Amino acid sequence: VDSVCLESVGFCRSSVLAEGQARWMLAVPGKGTDEVQILEMPSKTSVCTLKPEADAKPGMPMCLRLWQDGSVALWDVW
Repeated sequence: VDSVCLESVGFCRSSVLAEGQARWMLAVPGKGTDEVQILEMPSKTSVCTLKPEADAKPGMPMCLRLWQDGSVALWDVW
């Protein structure tokens, strides 16, 4: 059992992508309300942070899902 401290104030679930017995990736809401952070586990090392362009206002992440092929899909339901 382990824990990861987040600075997010939202309610978005994290997503796990298992790469092997000793290593996996975790997507979590980032520091900013519109960011997503990817962590390598169990070391909790930040692999990258997905940030929108400066003029974009996508809002908070509501649902995260990691895929093996590296795709990113964004939906704006408004």
